[in-house]
Amino acid sequence: MNSCGIYIHIPFCGTKCFYCDFFSRVADNGTIEKYLADLIKQIKSARYENFRVESIYIGGGTPSLLSGDAVPKIAEAVNMTFSVDPDAEFTVEVNPESVSVAFIKKAMSCGVNRVSIGVQSFDDIELKTLGRRSRAAEAKKAFSMIRDAGITNINTDIMLAIPGQTESSLEKTLCGLISLSPEHVSAYLLKIEDNTVYGKKGVQEAPEEIQREMFFFTSNFMRDAGYEHYEISSYAKPGFRSRHNLGYWQLKPCFAFGAGAHGFDGHERYYYDKNIGDFFEKKTEEYLDEKALAEERIMLGLRTSDGVCIPPDKISYADFLVKNGYMLKIGKNYALTDEGFLVSNKIIADIL
Repeated sequence: MNSCGIYIHIPFCGTKCFYCDFFSRVADNGTIEKYLADLIKQIKSARYENFRVESIYIGGGTPSLLSGDAVPKIAEAVNMTFSVDPDAEFTVEVNPESVSVAFIKKAMSCGVNRVSIGVQSFDDIELKTLGRRSRAAEAKKAFSMIRDAGITNINTDIMLAIPGQTESSLEKTLCGLISLSPEHVSAYLLKIEDNTVYGKKGVQEAPEEIQREMFFFTSNFMRDAGYEHYEISSYAKPGFRSRHNLGYWQLKPCFAFGAGAHGFDGHERYYYDKNIGDFFEKKTEEYLDEKALAEERIMLGLRTSDGVCIPPDKISYADFLVKNGYMLKIGKNYALTDEGFLVSNKIIADIL
């Protein structure tokens, strides 16, 4: 039986953060309840045989805005439709201002064993700059509440190269993280898309040199704190790599549900319409032939510290990158160094 992941999209937020490019909207309770009913109907109608679910991820948006019974209802639909590994990694995303003990306890009752909390920064000025609703003290309190509720696997999201961010303010955020001791940290360089509030206001990304400094400062800081830098934007304590995210990088099937959700069945990528009213009736598909699959395996595999097997005609190029500090040779695989991660798009393009 083949292993797979499941992604479920909850496209609702209290407000829209200035940098956010994910599909989400502010909605009333009636809209949310109708969406959940349609979402559960979509999950129950799925027909994927010979797959065993090893990871479930409920993302958004802000899933912690949902009522207490929503996650158990979603989990019930998944378990009715799929064969779920008893040891599956089951993650739900939350934001500090909307998560509660009751929500976490309900989520745990149906199998949730991992929580991802959107912190972004422990500097209040930076949080205001990003359009975040919570502040640093609220994020720390929410993290402790999640931990005290019994969750032993917590991811925290932070952002690098925020407008006005300095090495000192970034260090403040990283020190705040280490004091909480999360099992996993996702650290993303801020990218500004045209359809975001930042994009519409003409806010510019930090210069490449600033992004480089922030990236290396974070990588070195996290390694010194005992975390493995196992993917471009991901750090984990030993044994706590995200199984769901690794499924993406290893090109494993991941079945998606919800408006705007993207999935992959092993040969075909697809995504659902960004229309909360009839998302499951509108699906766009792209078939990947063997050549395209091979290229995707290289592209995605090079995001991780495990690396990939490089095509024979590109070995000399890979060896050149090793000599110049952009790659490492690990057994038969080649993996990017931190220097390589920063210019991964060009390296991947050259290899492909």
